[in-house]
Amino acid sequence: MHPKLIELPFIHLPIYSYGFMVMLGFLTAIYITSRRADRDNISGELIFDIGLIAMISGIVGARILHIIYFTDNFDFALFDLTDGGMNIWAGIIGFFIPFAMQYRKNRKQEKPSSLFAFAVFFKLIILSFITAIVSARFIYLLMHRSDRDLNGLPLYDWGVFYVWHGGLVFYGGVILAIFSIIYYLKKNQISVLKIGDLLMPGMLLGLAFGRIGCFLNGCCYGKIAQHLPWSVSFPMISNAKGEITGSPAFIDHVHQELIPNSALMSLPVHPAQLYESLLVVVFFVILSIIWVRKKRFDDKGNPVEPKHGFIIAYAGMLYGIERLSVEFLRGDNKSFITSISYSQWVSVGLFVVGAILFFWLKRHYGKAVATTDTHR
Repeated sequence: MHPKLIELPFIHLPIYSYGFMVMLGFLTAIYITSRRADRDNISGELIFDIGLIAMISGIVGARILHIIYFTDNFDFALFDLTDGGMNIWAGIIGFFIPFAMQYRKNRKQEKPSSLFAFAVFFKLIILSFITAIVSARFIYLLMHRSDRDLNGLPLYDWGVFYVWHGGLVFYGGVILAIFSIIYYLKKNQISVLKIGDLLMPGMLLGLAFGRIGCFLNGCCYGKIAQHLPWSVSFPMISNAKGEITGSPAFIDHVHQELIPNSALMSLPVHPAQLYESLLVVVFFVILSIIWVRKKRFDDKGNPVEPKHGFIIAYAGMLYGIERLSVEFLRGDNKSFITSISYSQWVSVGLFVVGAILFFWLKRHYGKAVATTDTHR
């Protein structure tokens, strides 16, 4: 376990292992995917645009689902508007932001819509109230970020935003990223199946880096496995006051009264993070081979449109089985309906969706071939 990778000298800026590995995985996935894009006549610029959308929406979705899973670990005083913490001037400025953006948009259009048309004005009013509240609250929190309570503790805990410390649920990121990418592709009239096939192998490779980050951070740890030669123990981590602040496995084992507070290490556990990292690398290789072997030319050497979508289906089924299996060895999951965790139920759903897509594609392309043969 090595949660902080390095600390930059002079400015004392810490680089956390989890955030570093997630970013490294993202950049690796984008690099590989962009290098492969030419083979499917897709521009590298499009891949970078999709990558940016996936990164932002993926982090947001993964963090939201983590917070939902582990609500008890967070202080939500930041979002408690009943404490009266609002900056009125920031709210006034925020109120006019949607109107300013719409005005700027209208100037670029040949036939701009009127700001005072009922539908446009109603939408702008709703957005204005939202941006006013967000702006007023955000500026207030920034101005009072050093406030303390009677015990000398920070009045507002910003930990809900500290994604570089860990705390991302992969499925949450995938779900939001998929919807965001589909919306972008549909808006620009680009084949979702074609882009999906190209993205899937790289995405799984990126996940492998992310799971190594989980291992270095100590999160997503496995169940107790004292007799395995490859099991690992995570250390106790404390701050200057002697308070235990890290090593989730250690804290969990202390709370279960399996080890005393004075222990130096957690009990040996499965390195579940590394299991998943290894498996998704294998999936990356398998899907890459399938992608390379997609038929792009007929027997006479003429270019043909490949059968898109199968790699998405294979990825859904493979990862669904893998995640369902590895979750049985996780020590930090929460059961939801019997002994099955949230992620396992999502894994079952992912496998089912992948299987349905696979059989639909088989039927769809089978019909296409039959139709072609009929017209010969």
